This record gives sequence, structure tokens and C-alpha cells, in this order.
Amino acid sequence: MNTPIRMFVLLGTLAAAGVCAAEEPFDTDARAQRIAPFLDEQTILVGRVDLKRIEVEPTVEQLARFVPELQGYIAPSVAKAKQVHDWLRKAGVEEIYYVVSLADMPGPPLVVAPLGPKADIEMLRAEIPDLRPSAKRRNDDGIQARQISAAVVFGKPRAFRRLEVHQPHRRPHLADAFRAAGDTDAQLLFLPTDNDRRVIRELMPQLRPELGGGPSTILTEGLLWAAVGASLAPEPVARLTIQSKDADAAERLARTWNTGLENAKKHLVKLFGPSFAETAANVLRPQVEKDRLRLTLAKKGGVELLVDVARPLLRGTVLTEWRKRSVEKMRQIGIAMHNYVDSHKTFPAQANYDKNGKPLLSWRVHLLPYMEGQKLYKQFRLDEPWDSPHNRKLIEKMPDIYRSPASKAGKGHTVFLRPVGPQTACPGKEPVRIRDITDGTSNTILLVEANDEQAVIWTKPEDLPFDPKNPTRGLGSLVPDGFNSLFADASARFIRVPNSPGRLRAVMTRNGREPYEPLD
Repeated sequence: MNTPIRMFVLLGTLAAAGVCAAEEPFDTDARAQRIAPFLDEQTILVGRVDLKRIEVEPTVEQLARFVPELQGYIAPSVAKAKQVHDWLRKAGVEEIYYVVSLADMPGPPLVVAPLGPKADIEMLRAEIPDLRPSAKRRNDDGIQARQISAAVVFGKPRAFRRLEVHQPHRRPHLADAFRAAGDTDAQLLFLPTDNDRRVIRELMPQLRPELGGGPSTILTEGLLWAAVGASLAPEPVARLTIQSKDADAAERLARTWNTGLENAKKHLVKLFGPSFAETAANVLRPQVEKDRLRLTLAKKGGVELLVDVARPLLRGTVLTEWRKRSVEKMRQIGIAMHNYVDSHKTFPAQANYDKNGKPLLSWRVHLLPYMEGQKLYKQFRLDEPWDSPHNRKLIEKMPDIYRSPASKAGKGHTVFLRPVGPQTACPGKEPVRIRDITDGTSNTILLVEANDEQAVIWTKPEDLPFDPKNPTRGLGSLVPDGFNSLFADASARFIRVPNSPGRLRAVMTRNGREPYEPLD
């Protein structure tokens, strides 16, 4: 089994809200010593995840209660994340560190898994080919794994080249920052250097008016480092500590922080109302304790309030990612369609048919050889219907390209459907040539991402019947505001609903000779 870095990132994300075990003594000096060799002068963030405290599936359930769309977004990776977590624990790995250095950007963080006394390096080598003594260094730019001293490290070749030549950059406050984050499930440390502070002073000598103005030393002296510790159970809690140069610097930073909050209230009033804005400003107001600022967000008020603010942002991010993935899949299907045209001189008909005209297998099956699915295609009996005893066994092998990221349809079902009707690019039994699309390939839809209620078994010769009187029938509710579509020129785009029925009818038909109107 491979261990792609996105699984470690997902584990870290889940652990940021992970399940908290009983409090145990913790050694912050030991934590600092374990990660210090991997920090250079451009390191700005260090994260740590306690694998002993993570329970992946319950954590996802908790996240889904806050933001339901998030569950669907990460669900495909949850099983893999649990598998990675379980074998890491079985191999005796108890914690994972993340190191974000500007020297490694753009790119993923360096992931460091210390090999404690319980670690089984042979088990790790069995699962991670890069760690085996016989392994050869790959030349690609993908994620690689190496054993460095008493740790397994994951990163890109550029990061490893940095580690080979760099001298560890001493961070005298590293243990203090870990101590401030506490014995929580996950910790995140922000560690600006003296050079970072110099750059800020030179490039931004004065703070913005929204923060109350004043010299940027309010920031550079007020924030020497910051630490966040977070846990989910028994109640969600996150604690922020900011270390300042001295008590005066802490007071100045707190005043600037509070000025920013007051200005932010004006925007929150417009978005959420005055009561919410006032509560937010009070909850997010830090306490000054000598030379530190502290802010604790518990479930009641703090965490729930932040979730209320973040929920629309997260939902928007998830929906944008869904659209992006769907569009990319549609483009790949479009390329496969044109490869089919090159071989057959037509787009595929809705299905192949037996001698009595009965449809057997969907066009989605017959497109497989043109999208690197030849091996699966050969397993079908093309002279049998989709629901024959043999062909039914292949339903569960639906290629991922036919799976919409936004769909909750059952296994083997797809919402990537072709509009079917006499004037569409898929009239049914008769295949269509490019020259038959007289309205133009860039103005004619081949494929749509339909609603879940219209989902069909991918091998079944069934699609979306086109209704000229109601061209949006079966469309527009999978994601808000519209649906993704593939055009006959292999381009894909998002079409907003509601839209002019005449405009939608025009792009659904191949030869209506309607004048082109933008779908905005």
C-alpha cells in the first residue's frame, strides 16, 4: 500500500478536531528536540498530530454535523485515511509532524514521523517501498519517503535536497510554544523569525487604518510566536496563545486586535445581523496575561460561532471543488467521445442493439476503450443486455470518471447522462455525425450532470429524456444555481439555472437553427 501525502494531511485535518484522550504528562522539550533538525530559517509553521488520540470515522461524523457538505467532500478519502492511520499505529508510529517552509513552496509540507521505541521499521518498509534498502531514488517530482535518523520523512525531492545541505535553524522558543499549545490532539505553531519581522518593518512601516494605524512594530514586537492547541472531546475546544516581547507589547497588540474586531463588526452586521456581530466581537476578544495574549474557544459560543462564520465559506469551497472535478471528468469524457468519432465517424449511439432492436449496453460501456478502459471493456459480453447474469457482475466496477463528486447516488450509479430526443445530439438508436450538428459543436450539449433522482446504473442504456417544453427537467438541484455540461466540441462549462428556456432549448438541440444567445 502506498502512503500518499494527502492521507497524512487528511489525518492532520481530522486530528485538528480529533478525539481527546485522558490527559497524560507530556514532554515539550522532547517534542521540540524531535522536530528541530528539520527546521530551517524559512520555516514558518510546525504542526503536530497525536495519532494515539485520533478516531477517524467519529471525527468525520463530528465535522459533518458542523458542515454536512464537508462529509461528502472528504468521504472518498476517509476509508484510505483510516487504513493509513491503522497501519501506522500498528507499526508503532505515535505522532506526525508537519513542517511548512517557504523554501519548499509551492508544494506540500514536509511530513515527519518519528520512530519511537515502539516503532517497527520493518513493517514500515513492507508498506513503503521507498524505505527498502534496495529502493532506487525516483527521478519524478512526486512524494518520496526516506529514513532520516530516527524518523521517516515524506516530501518532494526539493525538500530532501534542502535537508541535505541545510543547517538546522535554532528556534529557542519551540518548546515554550508546544507547552502553550498544551497536551491536545493537535498543535499548530506559527514561528516567524527575526528576518520575517525585519521584512515586515521595511515593507509595511505603518499598519492599515482598519487596524488603527500605528507603527508595524505593534505586530512585530507583539507577535514573537503563536501556538494553537485543539481537541474535540469531551467538548470542542481550541486555545490560542500569542507571545509578545513584553507586557507593553502585548497591550499594544491587544488594542490593535480589538480595533480590528470593531471594524469587522460592521461587515458581520451586514452578513449575520447585529446580535451575532456583537457576540463574535466579545468571543474573539483576547485576554492579556502579562506578556501574552490568550483566547479560548469552547463549544458554546466560540467554536459554534466560528463554524457559523466558516460554514458558508467551507460550503462554497466544497461546491467550487465539486464543479471543478466534474468539469475535468466531463472534458475527459469529451476527449474519449472525439476519439470514438475518429474511429467510427460518429458519436456513439445511446446503446448497442440486438437483432430485434432491444438496447443492450449503454454508450458509457462502449466508450471504455477510448478512455483507457480496454481491460474492463473486454470483460463485458456485448451481445448480452446490461442486466444479464454475467454483465450485472460488472456494475460495481464503474470507472471513477463516471462518478460525480457531488452525487450521493448508490454504488454503480451515475448522473452523467446524455439528453435524449429527436433533435438532440443523442436521438437514440441512430448515431450522430459531427456534420449533423448544424447548430455548431460549441453550441450543442452532449452530456449533463443531472440530479440524483435521475441517476441510472452506468451500464444500463438509459439517459435523460429531453423535454423541449421544460428543458431543465432533471437538472439544477445537484449543486446550487445550475449544472455542469459537456458540449460537442469537448468543452465543459457550468450553466446557471434559472436561465431562459429558449436559450437552454437551443443548446440542447443540434439542429434547431436558433440564434446563439449567451447562457449568462
